[in-house]
Amino acid sequence: MRRVGLVLGLGVLGLAVGVAVWPLSKSRAKPAPPKGPPAMIEMEVVRVAAGANNQAVVILRSQAERKLLPIWIGEAEANAIQLRLAGRKPPRPLTHDLLDRVIAQLGARLVKVHVEDLRDNIFYGRVFLKQGNKDIDIDARPSDSIALAVGARVPVIVARRVLDAAGVDDKPPPPPGGDKDTL
Repeated sequence: MRRVGLVLGLGVLGLAVGVAVWPLSKSRAKPAPPKGPPAMIEMEVVRVAAGANNQAVVILRSQAERKLLPIWIGEAEANAIQLRLAGRKPPRPLTHDLLDRVIAQLGARLVKVHVEDLRDNIFYGRVFLKQGNKDIDIDARPSDSIALAVGARVPVIVARRVLDAAGVDDKPPPPPGGDKDTL
């Protein structure tokens, strides 16, 4: 009986505290949404191209921002991204194909990838997995992340600060015959 009284007393105390705090929590103003452009921008993988010194570059495009983001990558990653963009499968699994299978066998799925930072001309990325109710994020090179994203058809998301630092304008080519405003 004494235990029931204690539990009932604590319950009433908790109710009283909850009632006393409730109006305070309701009166607080919600923080205003951040002003300005979003901190993360979804990008499309446009193509892989040959760059200087026989090094490949993957080109990402933001439709909303009208910006391109070139990321220099290794030959193996360039090959994997090109195959995946074309929808072709190699006769034997490449590293990214193996990783796709490992993720699936562990009961997880790729949700999205980020390119989050650029320091000393090195891009830094993350892959985000969902395994049941568990969210997992893993540090990864953007080239590997992008290859996985293309294969799984998930978003590639870039931090605005990265796009501002390394992005270039995505201007449409001039019309044939040159600029109309010049003679």
